[in-house]
Amino acid sequence: MHMRLAACSLAAIVAVLMSAPVAVAADDPVLCGPNANAVRAAVGNGVRLNQLLSHPRAASCPDALALAQQQLRSIAPASPPPPPPVVSPPFSPPPTRVSPPPPVIRSDPAAEEAAAWRIASRTDTIAAYNAYLADYPNGRNAPTARQRIAALTPRVSPPPPPPPPVASLTSGQTFRDCADCPEMVVIPGGSFVMGKPKNEEAWSGYDGREEPQRTVSIRAFAAGKFEVTFDEWAACVAGGGCRSNANPGDQGWGRGRRPVINVSWNDAQEYVKWLSSETGQSYRLLTEAEWEYATRGKTSGTANEPAFWWGNSITTNQANYDGNYTYNGSPKGEYRQRTVPVGSFSANSFGLYDVHGNVWEWVQDCYEGSYAGAATDSSAVKPGTECTSSRVLRGGSWDISPRYLRSAFRFRVSPTDRVDFVGFRLARTVSPPNR
Repeated sequence: MHMRLAACSLAAIVAVLMSAPVAVAADDPVLCGPNANAVRAAVGNGVRLNQLLSHPRAASCPDALALAQQQLRSIAPASPPPPPPVVSPPFSPPPTRVSPPPPVIRSDPAAEEAAAWRIASRTDTIAAYNAYLADYPNGRNAPTARQRIAALTPRVSPPPPPPPPVASLTSGQTFRDCADCPEMVVIPGGSFVMGKPKNEEAWSGYDGREEPQRTVSIRAFAAGKFEVTFDEWAACVAGGGCRSNANPGDQGWGRGRRPVINVSWNDAQEYVKWLSSETGQSYRLLTEAEWEYATRGKTSGTANEPAFWWGNSITTNQANYDGNYTYNGSPKGEYRQRTVPVGSFSANSFGLYDVHGNVWEWVQDCYEGSYAGAATDSSAVKPGTECTSSRVLRGGSWDISPRYLRSAFRFRVSPTDRVDFVGFRLARTVSPPNR
């Protein structure tokens, strides 16, 4: 055994370690003997010691294994000392920067006034000119500023004369109760035969709604010279009334002096309520009897009065309706397809305009199917909330045949309807009524 060990050179031991693994006996003195020659030969060589530790038989040679691990620890590099701590430099605030003093601006009064005048003249309002004068009351442009203020100040029209005392109103007299109030005409009292004459042409399928005729007594009252206009409706809105329909549509035809349309019977009641409150007078809608009496334009009449206040025929030079249709031999005419400004045609003998055509006019009455049992005075039929059916329309409109413009014709719609062919005319109670 010793001869074998002696015969082994250091090179042979290393060769064994570096070669491919071979079977080694547990008592092999090269690897496992007391002197663990293979381990000793690898002292100081970490790579070879690691190869020895990974040898397949290393686990069976605990002495050699312990020696190799000891050798590996002895050659392991020492841990580097920790880096010195980083010491932050002491805080020192940044140097304060001193701003240079602002440049001295030298005042130029003439330039400043010129700039103020440019602003005032370009703005061109009373407030702008007053601001200029406050700074430069004696400035170069002060006279011009005062002239512009005078030119821009609205000229206040003198207030209208107060309405005449009630007792002084006489038949045919016109008046306004306020600047924005509709112009009214005093209609004299009288009596007339209400309803369609027997020989008057009506329409196919006539249902008897305009009969039976009866004599009705009318007390004097005031009626609107024209149908209520968009301007007059706007005054109601501006005055705090007519809130339920503050901006009725005009269909693109224009507003101003055209009759207000797209207003319901209920809307018209808001208007008369506002106007009564504004003036202290009793405004309302005409009753159906008052409307027919005022339209015929006579204080007395017979059972054979003409269909229109001027006669029994009609043309589009006399009223606004659908001129494609005729009545009682009248010629065809113009179809304007819209409303026209109030007063576009002649007034009747009572001084009322547009009682035939242009727009249907709401009256106060609740609709009944005939005049059977109707009152013989000018009172309205169920004028208030007791009416649960339709309200009456009178006069015809721009979009309909002339046969429906007759003085006797009656139409009906719901009191809530808002359409472009319906407006209204006002009445005002005259007390004491003059005849």
